[in-house]
Amino acid sequence: MVNTCWVKDCTNRAGGSVKRSFYTIPVVRKFEGEQTKTLSEERRRTWLANINRKDLPSSYSKICSDHFIQGRPADLYNRSHPDWAPTLKLGTLSDPLKTKKKIKAVKTDMERYKRMQHRRKTREEHDIAKTLLGLQHFHETSVAQEGKKATESVNPVCSLTVKGKKEPDQEPTPKTNSVSWSEVDSETQHQILGNTQLKDRSSSYKMTQCVLLNKQDI
Repeated sequence: MVNTCWVKDCTNRAGGSVKRSFYTIPVVRKFEGEQTKTLSEERRRTWLANINRKDLPSSYSKICSDHFIQGRPADLYNRSHPDWAPTLKLGTLSDPLKTKKKIKAVKTDMERYKRMQHRRKTREEHDIAKTLLGLQHFHETSVAQEGKKATESVNPVCSLTVKGKKEPDQEPTPKTNSVSWSEVDSETQHQILGNTQLKDRSSSYKMTQCVLLNKQDI
C-alpha cells in the first residue's frame, strides 16, 4: 500500500521525486500509566484539530514530514516542543497570506522553544558545577583534617628529661662566710667551668637525638 498524506490538499506520496517521511496519526496509549494515557489523548485531539478534517483517520492514515518544522514529530513527553503536533501547511495552501503568517508564527514558537531549552541547560550546568564545587571543598576539608590528626599521632611533641637530683627552687642561705670568685684557686675554677660546658653539650646532644627520631618517624 502506497503511503499518501492525509492532510487536506496535500498530494505528497511515498516514492515521489522528493524523499519524505510519513507518520501515523497518534493513538491513545491506555496501558502505560495514567500520565501516558492523558498525554496521548491530548496529543491525538491536537493533531486532529490542527489537520481539521471532517472524517476520522483510519489505522493506516499518515501525514508527511512537510507539516513539521523539523521534519518529524517530537516525543510524546516533550509537551512544550512546537512539533508536538503538526503545524505547517494544514489546509491553508489556497491562501498564501495565511500560510505566510502561519509559517512566521511557527518559526517564532521554535525560536522561543530553543531559548527556553538553552536557559534550562545553562541552569542545569550551573547547578551541577555548584554541586561539584561543594563536594570538592568538603573533600579537601576532610583530607586536611585527617592529615592533621595523622601528623599529631605520628609526631608527638618531644620532651627532654634530665635525670639526677632535683635542685631546689631556691638554695638556702649558707651559714658560712661567702667566698668570692677571685678567692677560689685556679684549679677549682677550671673544674667548675669544665663541668658547666659538659652539661651544656649533654643537653644539646639529647635535643639533636630527639629531632632526628622525629624525622625518621615522618
